[in-house]
Amino acid sequence: MLLLKLREEMAMERTTLSGRGLAVAIVLLMVAQSGMAQAAPSRVDAGKRADSILSQMTIEEKIEIIGGINDFYTRPIPRLGIPSLRMSDGPMGVHDYGLTTAYPAGIALAASWDVDLAERFGTAMGKDARARGVHFILAPGNQLESLCSYSERG
Repeated sequence: MLLLKLREEMAMERTTLSGRGLAVAIVLLMVAQSGMAQAAPSRVDAGKRADSILSQMTIEEKIEIIGGINDFYTRPIPRLGIPSLRMSDGPMGVHDYGLTTAYPAGIALAASWDVDLAERFGTAMGKDARARGVHFILAPGNQLESLCSYSERG
């Protein structure tokens, strides 16, 4: 759900994550995180909520949210209920928080053409991140748009 919204945003821009794209990704992540304890919102509901939050953000807040503070955390925006989110440096593992699993480079995964392996890779990295309290991984080499597009083709 989150990846589909991010893919749609990236497809419109056809660029790597720009400042606006990163802000959208962070807001969508915040929306997804806040709904984890309850049933996950539909893709449409999450997208509408993210759009609503983005429309309320000032340009200064949009710029601030893409920066980091306090050793890999995003800046919170209390007036909109946006918490500080914990980041990790990627893309070959969840780094910065003690010993970690070193995952193969994304190019090795891509060269395998194995969609099931890519899904297992993402699931394992996600579990590793969650176990460390990490909300998202800074991993531009993972090419989310390509992975989503490829996996949806079947």
